[in-house]
Amino acid sequence: MIEKIIREQLHHLPREHYCGRIWGSFTICVQHRRQLFSSDSIVNCCVSFLDSARERHACLVLLYCFMPDHLHLILQGQDEQSDLYATILDFKHSGGIYLWQSHSHCHLQKNFYDHLIRSANELATQLTYVAENPIRRGLVSRWQDYPFTGSLGIDLSSVLDAML
Repeated sequence: MIEKIIREQLHHLPREHYCGRIWGSFTICVQHRRQLFSSDSIVNCCVSFLDSARERHACLVLLYCFMPDHLHLILQGQDEQSDLYATILDFKHSGGIYLWQSHSHCHLQKNFYDHLIRSANELATQLTYVAENPIRRGLVSRWQDYPFTGSLGIDLSSVLDAML
């Protein structure tokens, strides 16, 4: 039998790029596209883990949107010690333990998509994309009606009113 050597491809930037007063957009998927984020109890518990992680790493969650099979996040570093990447890893770790214990059939994918946002115009575009994701999927007709969209550490309406 021939053994395959599996190498992980590093597709993230060096860690120092995720630190400081920056913006970042992240997408985390559920393995096998399972419909995990469709109940208040699961989403509320995950929001609690996300809030704890963002506090520990000095970040704001400008916008989150828990879609049934994935999660969109737009984070902002509050100071020079902020670490967006550590926030995501912390959230995935604590949320992963919760999911393993309470919903062993559903797991978050190991990797995630990230994009560092370089300008206010790009931030507005990303916020619009995330806020309107439930509309594109046919779940609601207005983003304000989607129950699993919010922000942490900052008022959602002030963020979106300024950008949308």
